[in-house]
Amino acid sequence: MPTLNLYTNIPVDAVTSSDILKDATKVLSKIIGKPESYVMVVLHGGVPIVFAGTEAPAAFAEVISIGGLGQSVNAKLSSTIADILQTKLSIDSSRFYIKFFDSPSKQNSPSETKTSSRKRSKFRKFLDTFCSPSDYFSAICLILPNLDRESAKVSNENNLIHGAGSLSHEAREAFLSALVSEGRAEWLDKGHRKCLILWHRIQDWADILVHFVRDNGLEDSVMTVEEIRTGIESRGTELHGIERTILMRVLKLLEHKGKLAIFKGTSADDEGVKFSV
Repeated sequence: MPTLNLYTNIPVDAVTSSDILKDATKVLSKIIGKPESYVMVVLHGGVPIVFAGTEAPAAFAEVISIGGLGQSVNAKLSSTIADILQTKLSIDSSRFYIKFFDSPSKQNSPSETKTSSRKRSKFRKFLDTFCSPSDYFSAICLILPNLDRESAKVSNENNLIHGAGSLSHEAREAFLSALVSEGRAEWLDKGHRKCLILWHRIQDWADILVHFVRDNGLEDSVMTVEEIRTGIESRGTELHGIERTILMRVLKLLEHKGKLAIFKGTSADDEGVKFSV
Protein backbone atom coordinates (compact mmCIF):
# COMPACT_ATOMS: atom_id res chain seq x y z
CA MET A 1 0.00 0.00 0.00
CA PRO A 2 1.71 3.26 -1.11
CA THR A 3 1.44 5.78 1.73
CA LEU A 4 2.09 9.52 1.68
CA ASN A 5 2.46 11.39 4.97
CA LEU A 6 2.34 15.17 4.56
CA TYR A 7 3.27 17.63 7.31
CA THR A 8 2.99 21.43 7.11
CA ASN A 9 3.09 24.29 9.58
CA ILE A 10 0.15 25.93 7.80
CA PRO A 11 -3.31 25.27 9.30
CA VAL A 12 -5.42 23.51 6.66
CA ASP A 13 -9.20 23.93 6.48
CA ALA A 14 -11.51 21.03 5.60
CA VAL A 15 -12.08 22.04 1.97
CA THR A 16 -8.42 22.56 1.16
CA SER A 17 -7.52 19.38 3.03
CA SER A 18 -10.00 17.38 0.95
CA ASP A 19 -8.61 18.82 -2.29
CA ILE A 20 -5.03 18.00 -1.32
CA LEU A 21 -5.94 14.45 -0.28
CA LYS A 22 -7.76 13.79 -3.56
CA ASP A 23 -5.03 15.30 -5.75
CA ALA A 24 -2.24 13.52 -3.89
CA THR A 25 -4.06 10.17 -4.10
CA LYS A 26 -4.38 10.50 -7.87
CA VAL A 27 -0.72 11.49 -8.18
CA LEU A 28 0.55 8.52 -6.16
CA SER A 29 -1.68 6.09 -8.04
CA LYS A 30 -0.70 7.37 -11.48
CA ILE A 31 3.05 7.79 -10.96
CA ILE A 32 3.72 4.67 -8.87
CA GLY A 33 1.29 2.68 -10.99
CA LYS A 34 -0.96 1.23 -8.31
CA PRO A 35 -4.79 1.47 -7.99
CA GLU A 36 -6.20 4.37 -5.96
CA SER A 37 -7.90 1.76 -3.76
CA TYR A 38 -4.42 0.80 -2.51
CA VAL A 39 -3.21 4.34 -1.80
CA MET A 40 -3.25 6.11 1.59
CA VAL A 41 -2.58 9.82 2.09
CA VAL A 42 -2.35 11.42 5.55
CA LEU A 43 -2.26 15.21 5.93
CA HIS A 44 -1.11 16.95 9.13
CA GLY A 45 -1.70 20.71 9.18
CA GLY A 46 -0.60 23.25 11.75
CA VAL A 47 2.47 21.23 12.77
CA PRO A 48 5.32 23.27 14.33
CA ILE A 49 8.13 23.25 11.74
CA VAL A 50 11.37 25.18 11.53
CA PHE A 51 13.19 24.92 8.20
CA ALA A 52 16.45 26.76 7.43
CA GLY A 53 16.13 28.61 10.72
CA THR A 54 12.70 30.12 10.01
CA GLU A 55 9.09 29.21 10.70
CA ALA A 56 7.93 30.50 7.30
CA PRO A 57 5.48 28.21 5.42
CA ALA A 58 7.13 24.83 4.89
CA ALA A 59 6.27 21.19 4.40
CA PHE A 60 7.78 17.74 4.87
CA ALA A 61 6.60 14.52 3.19
CA GLU A 62 7.48 10.87 3.29
CA VAL A 63 6.43 8.30 0.72
CA ILE A 64 6.41 4.63 1.70
CA SER A 65 5.79 1.89 -0.85
CA ILE A 66 6.52 -1.78 -1.35
CA GLY A 67 8.13 -1.50 -4.77
CA GLY A 68 7.28 1.05 -7.45
CA LEU A 69 9.80 3.68 -6.36
CA GLY A 70 12.99 4.63 -8.16
CA GLN A 71 14.99 7.63 -9.35
CA SER A 72 12.61 8.76 -12.11
CA VAL A 73 9.45 7.96 -10.12
CA ASN A 74 10.77 9.76 -7.05
CA ALA A 75 11.65 12.84 -9.11
CA LYS A 76 8.16 12.97 -10.61
CA LEU A 77 6.51 12.53 -7.22
CA SER A 78 8.67 15.23 -5.63
CA SER A 79 7.90 17.73 -8.38
CA THR A 80 4.17 16.98 -8.57
CA ILE A 81 3.57 17.02 -4.81
CA ALA A 82 5.53 20.29 -4.59
CA ASP A 83 3.21 21.74 -7.25
CA ILE A 84 0.16 20.69 -5.23
CA LEU A 85 1.52 22.38 -2.10
CA GLN A 86 2.42 25.50 -4.07
CA THR A 87 -1.06 25.69 -5.60
CA LYS A 88 -3.13 24.82 -2.53
CA LEU A 89 -1.03 26.27 0.31
CA SER A 90 1.41 28.69 -1.41
CA ILE A 91 4.40 26.77 -0.08
CA ASP A 92 7.48 27.44 -2.18
CA SER A 93 9.22 24.33 -3.50
CA SER A 94 12.45 25.47 -1.82
CA ARG A 95 10.62 25.08 1.51
CA PHE A 96 9.54 21.51 0.83
CA TYR A 97 11.48 18.34 1.67
CA ILE A 98 10.45 14.79 0.76
CA LYS A 99 11.85 11.42 1.76
CA PHE A 100 11.21 8.04 0.10
CA PHE A 101 11.10 4.59 1.67
CA ASP A 102 11.01 1.63 -0.75
CA SER A 103 10.13 -1.25 1.57
CA PRO A 104 11.00 -4.72 0.21
CA SER A 105 8.30 -7.38 0.62
CA LYS A 106 10.80 -9.45 2.59
CA GLN A 107 14.19 -8.86 4.17
CA ASN A 108 16.88 -8.85 1.48
CA SER A 109 20.44 -7.65 1.37
CA PRO A 110 20.93 -4.22 -0.29
CA SER A 111 22.37 -5.82 -3.44
CA GLU A 112 19.45 -8.27 -3.71
CA THR A 113 16.95 -5.45 -3.22
CA LYS A 114 18.54 -3.34 -5.99
CA THR A 115 18.65 -6.33 -8.34
CA SER A 116 15.01 -7.22 -7.70
CA SER A 117 14.01 -3.58 -8.13
CA ARG A 118 15.73 -3.42 -11.53
CA LYS A 119 14.05 -6.64 -12.63
CA ARG A 120 10.62 -5.41 -11.49
CA SER A 121 11.22 -2.20 -13.43
CA LYS A 122 12.04 -4.16 -16.60
CA PHE A 123 8.98 -6.35 -16.17
CA ARG A 124 6.77 -3.28 -15.65
CA LYS A 125 8.07 -1.91 -18.97
CA PHE A 126 7.19 -5.26 -20.54
CA LEU A 127 3.66 -5.06 -19.11
CA ASP A 128 3.19 -1.50 -20.38
CA THR A 129 4.45 -2.46 -23.85
CA PHE A 130 2.77 -5.79 -24.50
CA CYS A 131 -0.12 -6.27 -22.09
CA SER A 132 -3.06 -4.73 -23.92
CA PRO A 133 -6.51 -5.92 -22.77
CA SER A 134 -7.08 -7.87 -26.01
CA ASP A 135 -4.01 -10.11 -25.75
CA TYR A 136 -3.05 -9.90 -22.10
CA PHE A 137 -3.06 -13.69 -21.63
CA SER A 138 -0.77 -14.20 -24.64
CA ALA A 139 1.65 -11.57 -23.35
CA ILE A 140 1.86 -13.13 -19.88
CA CYS A 141 2.49 -16.52 -21.49
CA LEU A 142 5.66 -15.11 -23.04
CA ILE A 143 7.03 -15.20 -19.49
CA LEU A 144 4.98 -18.10 -18.07
CA PRO A 145 4.36 -20.25 -21.20
CA ASN A 146 2.34 -23.03 -19.53
CA LEU A 147 0.08 -20.78 -17.49
CA ASP A 148 -3.45 -22.16 -17.31
CA ARG A 149 -5.96 -19.51 -18.30
CA GLU A 150 -8.89 -21.01 -16.40
CA SER A 151 -7.29 -21.35 -12.96
CA ALA A 152 -4.80 -18.49 -13.44
CA LYS A 153 -2.86 -19.73 -10.42
CA VAL A 154 0.93 -19.80 -10.41
CA SER A 155 3.20 -21.54 -7.95
CA ASN A 156 6.40 -19.67 -7.15
CA GLU A 157 8.19 -22.62 -5.57
CA ASN A 158 11.16 -24.04 -7.47
CA ASN A 159 9.86 -27.60 -7.42
CA LEU A 160 6.33 -26.66 -8.47
CA ILE A 161 6.92 -24.22 -11.35
CA HIS A 162 5.84 -25.64 -14.70
CA GLY A 163 6.79 -24.15 -18.05
CA ALA A 164 8.47 -21.04 -16.68
CA GLY A 165 11.22 -21.17 -19.26
CA SER A 166 14.69 -20.28 -17.99
CA LEU A 167 13.50 -17.81 -15.34
CA SER A 168 15.20 -18.23 -11.99
CA HIS A 169 13.17 -18.28 -8.79
CA GLU A 170 14.24 -14.67 -8.11
CA ALA A 171 13.25 -13.58 -11.62
CA ARG A 172 9.84 -15.28 -11.33
CA GLU A 173 9.20 -13.51 -8.04
CA ALA A 174 10.28 -10.18 -9.56
CA PHE A 175 7.89 -10.72 -12.46
CA LEU A 176 4.99 -11.74 -10.23
CA SER A 177 5.76 -8.82 -7.89
CA ALA A 178 5.55 -6.49 -10.88
CA LEU A 179 2.14 -7.95 -11.71
CA VAL A 180 1.00 -7.48 -8.11
CA SER A 181 2.22 -3.87 -8.00
CA GLU A 182 0.26 -3.17 -11.20
CA GLY A 183 -2.92 -4.60 -9.66
CA ARG A 184 -2.80 -7.49 -12.17
CA ALA A 185 -2.18 -10.26 -9.62
CA GLU A 186 -2.46 -11.07 -5.92
CA TRP A 187 -0.32 -13.20 -3.66
CA LEU A 188 -2.33 -16.08 -2.19
CA ASP A 189 -0.05 -16.55 0.82
CA LYS A 190 2.26 -14.46 2.98
CA GLY A 191 5.33 -16.39 1.85
CA HIS A 192 4.77 -15.38 -1.80
CA ARG A 193 4.72 -19.03 -2.88
CA LYS A 194 1.48 -18.88 -4.86
CA CYS A 195 0.05 -16.09 -6.98
CA LEU A 196 -3.32 -15.50 -8.62
CA ILE A 197 -3.14 -13.77 -12.01
CA LEU A 198 -5.93 -11.26 -12.64
CA TRP A 199 -6.90 -11.00 -16.30
CA HIS A 200 -8.56 -7.74 -15.29
CA ARG A 201 -7.92 -5.50 -12.30
CA ILE A 202 -10.62 -5.76 -9.61
CA GLN A 203 -12.06 -2.36 -10.58
CA ASP A 204 -12.17 -3.44 -14.24
CA TRP A 205 -14.02 -6.63 -13.26
CA ALA A 206 -16.45 -4.47 -11.29
CA ASP A 207 -17.12 -2.35 -14.39
CA ILE A 208 -17.69 -5.52 -16.45
CA LEU A 209 -20.20 -6.80 -13.90
CA VAL A 210 -22.08 -3.47 -13.82
CA HIS A 211 -22.32 -3.46 -17.63
CA PHE A 212 -23.52 -7.08 -17.55
CA VAL A 213 -26.26 -6.19 -15.06
CA ARG A 214 -27.43 -3.19 -17.08
CA ASP A 215 -27.23 -4.95 -20.46
CA ASN A 216 -29.44 -7.75 -19.13
CA GLY A 217 -31.94 -5.53 -17.31
CA LEU A 218 -30.95 -6.88 -13.91
CA GLU A 219 -30.62 -3.51 -12.16
CA ASP A 220 -33.05 -4.43 -9.35
CA SER A 221 -32.73 -8.20 -9.55
CA VAL A 222 -31.41 -10.90 -7.26
CA MET A 223 -28.89 -13.53 -8.38
CA THR A 224 -26.84 -16.12 -6.56
CA VAL A 225 -23.07 -15.91 -6.76
CA GLU A 226 -23.02 -19.21 -8.66
CA GLU A 227 -25.55 -17.91 -11.19
CA ILE A 228 -23.21 -15.02 -11.96
CA ARG A 229 -20.27 -17.43 -12.39
CA THR A 230 -21.94 -20.33 -14.19
CA GLY A 231 -25.54 -19.36 -15.00
CA ILE A 232 -27.21 -19.06 -18.38
CA GLU A 233 -27.21 -15.26 -18.25
CA SER A 234 -23.41 -15.05 -18.03
CA ARG A 235 -22.67 -17.56 -20.79
CA GLY A 236 -20.62 -16.01 -23.55
CA THR A 237 -19.36 -13.24 -21.25
CA GLU A 238 -16.06 -12.83 -19.41
CA LEU A 239 -17.91 -13.40 -16.14
CA HIS A 240 -18.70 -17.01 -16.99
CA GLY A 241 -16.30 -19.23 -15.05
CA ILE A 242 -14.68 -16.34 -13.16
CA GLU A 243 -12.66 -17.49 -10.15
CA ARG A 244 -14.96 -17.34 -7.10
CA THR A 245 -12.30 -15.60 -5.01
CA ILE A 246 -12.05 -12.80 -7.57
CA LEU A 247 -15.81 -12.50 -7.95
CA MET A 248 -16.27 -12.11 -4.19
CA ARG A 249 -13.66 -9.34 -4.18
CA VAL A 250 -15.56 -7.63 -6.99
CA LEU A 251 -18.90 -7.98 -5.21
CA LYS A 252 -17.50 -6.58 -1.95
CA LEU A 253 -16.05 -3.60 -3.83
CA LEU A 254 -19.42 -2.86 -5.44
CA GLU A 255 -21.21 -3.39 -2.12
CA HIS A 256 -18.89 -0.81 -0.56
CA LYS A 257 -19.89 1.58 -3.37
CA GLY A 258 -23.59 0.96 -2.68
CA LYS A 259 -24.29 -0.76 -6.00
CA LEU A 260 -25.38 -4.09 -4.51
CA ALA A 261 -25.98 -5.98 -1.28
CA ILE A 262 -24.56 -9.44 -0.52
CA PHE A 263 -26.68 -11.79 1.57
CA LYS A 264 -25.77 -15.15 3.05
CA GLY A 265 -27.56 -18.41 2.30
CA THR A 266 -27.53 -21.77 4.01
CA SER A 267 -24.40 -22.70 2.05
CA ALA A 268 -21.77 -21.04 -0.14
CA ASP A 269 -23.82 -22.01 -3.21
CA ASP A 270 -26.78 -20.03 -1.84
CA GLU A 271 -24.94 -16.75 -1.33
CA GLY A 272 -26.84 -14.08 -3.21
CA VAL A 273 -26.64 -10.54 -4.51
CA LYS A 274 -29.31 -7.84 -4.72
CA PHE A 275 -28.29 -5.32 -7.38
CA SER A 276 -29.10 -1.62 -7.16
CA VAL A 277 -27.10 -0.10 -10.02
